[in-house]
Amino acid sequence: MGALKEKVEKYEEALNTYLLAFALTPAQNDTWYFLNNNLGYCLNYVGRYAEAKRHCLDAIEIDPRRHNAFKNLGGSLQGQGKYSEAAKALIEAIQPAPKDQRALKLLEELIKSHKNELPEINDLLVTLNICRELIKQVNQGNRKEMMQ
Repeated sequence: MGALKEKVEKYEEALNTYLLAFALTPAQNDTWYFLNNNLGYCLNYVGRYAEAKRHCLDAIEIDPRRHNAFKNLGGSLQGQGKYSEAAKALIEAIQPAPKDQRALKLLEELIKSHKNELPEINDLLVTLNICRELIKQVNQGNRKEMMQ
């Protein structure tokens, strides 16, 4: 239900739906990964960044191989003004899932809008180019597969 509410952009309702699930006994499985991750996303959307961070970290603890919780963690950290930490979280989101370019776009926007507040801007620009190259290679590989 929460995911359906998100699709129609009713984020407060989605947030409340996800919160209802937390009355259940938590577990370390896909369901709880998605509950924490999606709740983190909705909390970010309504500007409750500190709460979002906690749920993103819970999702990452359940499955650190998935990229979405890192992407949403980046949003929560950016919302709290922690730009360097946000950039690192977004980079963590790009590497395991280069086909999903949302984290790259968020990283580019973060660097563009907060470059003066990022002391390691030169290192970030190098990493940004590495991430762009990774995505370019993945996209080229996809085009080759489609042509075969």
